[in-house]
Amino acid sequence: RTIVRVSFSEIYNEKVRDLLNPSSDNMRIVEDPKDGVVISGIKEVEVDDSTSILEVLNQGKINRTIAPTLMNAQSSRAHSILQVRIESTDKLTGRVRRGKMILVDLAGSEKVSKTGAVGQRLKEAQNIN
Repeated sequence: RTIVRVSFSEIYNEKVRDLLNPSSDNMRIVEDPKDGVVISGIKEVEVDDSTSILEVLNQGKINRTIAPTLMNAQSSRAHSILQVRIESTDKLTGRVRRGKMILVDLAGSEKVSKTGAVGQRLKEAQNIN
């Protein structure tokens, strides 16, 4: 049996936020003995196919932190992280194999002088870079 789980998060102004649970704020990154580095308490969604993964991705994209700059009408202000975890159990031996794939979209790092960033946008730019 194979189980695939997906989570979607962002790092904004050095804080981790679960994009599938928008009320989450400043989640902790910890090391788990079984799974390695993880975001504590992040929502994981079990998916069956690529269509399900796209649905999760689209749900999370709604909650991403974006803002206009002089260079881009919808500039991502945070690094986003899509994690896919796969767990497969051998029917005969019961042996469990685990793997994960992490896809990261880095926030735009345009030159501050070209973006017209001031105030909050300037703080974001400093944290992005």
